[in-house]
Amino acid sequence: LLKAYEKNRWGVSIQHYPELDHIEMDICVEDENSFILTRLTREKKCGHVEVLDASAHRYRYLADVHDANELLPWIRSFIGYIERISCSSEEVTQKFYNDFEETARLYGE
Repeated sequence: LLKAYEKNRWGVSIQHYPELDHIEMDICVEDENSFILTRLTREKKCGHVEVLDASAHRYRYLADVHDANELLPWIRSFIGYIERISCSSEEVTQKFYNDFEETARLYGE
């Protein structure tokens, strides 16, 4: 059971989530920031990266995980490159955008 669970585990949460959360993050990474794509590929613990448009430097990270909340700190580290976030858990999507708006408000954006 643990081996099957690990395939879709991101962090340390061991709560039982009967449904997997599907999460997608679209990013745009210009050549001078190619280290971001390298980091995305290297640091992902599950899921995969797809090329949306190589000439426009657009990529999508997709994953099915037990608790998508665990990805949020890692996803936030790509702020500035993110074009879109969506999650089957509307709560996770809303939390990301609410946190982003709050940060922008605090920094006067």
